[in-house]
Amino acid sequence: MTLDGTVTTIARPGFVETLALTPEGDILASTGTAREQIIRITLDGEISLVAGTPKQGGHRDGPADSALFTLVSGLAMDQAGRIYATEAVSLRTRGGNQLIRLVSPDGEVSTLAGQRFVTGYMDGPVEEARFHHPVDIEVDAAGNLYIADSLNHCIRLITPDGMVSTIAGKCGYSGYADGVGAEALFNLPQGIALDAEGNIYVADTRNHRIRKIVFE
Repeated sequence: MTLDGTVTTIARPGFVETLALTPEGDILASTGTAREQIIRITLDGEISLVAGTPKQGGHRDGPADSALFTLVSGLAMDQAGRIYATEAVSLRTRGGNQLIRLVSPDGEVSTLAGQRFVTGYMDGPVEEARFHHPVDIEVDAAGNLYIADSLNHCIRLITPDGMVSTIAGKCGYSGYADGVGAEALFNLPQGIALDAEGNIYVADTRNHRIRKIVFE
């Protein structure tokens, strides 16, 4: 859609759940019946497979063309070309891999954080961290990852040195309250976006509100 309200169709890739823009202006999307593929769409409509195996969900790290994903729910790309993907969420089935995955620029897929099929809440090193339906993800210019950890009702941070922390909300507790850090309460946050100043905007789904997180 252009600023004057004109809507055009760029591509028809089939079922699409999640979109993100690359630094070059292309579109990343998750597609497939189990959201098992990550594709790239140029603005002239050219579609290419980035990672995942069509019609085969699951979990497997390794080369992008044989890696397995399930329920890719959020996508982001940093300035170096690394792609980050969250895996959960099916709120209907309460199923999902509960992982943060990484696709390197040379096409290698690895698991960055979380433990497959294990839901929970734990901060600390990425290999020990736990999530409960991580949905959306954003990355800033410094390489920090911000995650809407939906059923934990909080916003999580993964720093470039591999540490996971909670920056807003009280994980495991839903509600509505403004405040600093754990004083704030969310209820099923599912969307997250960053502005040029580093402020975070959160779609606080069950509270029917758009929230703003400001770092001072």
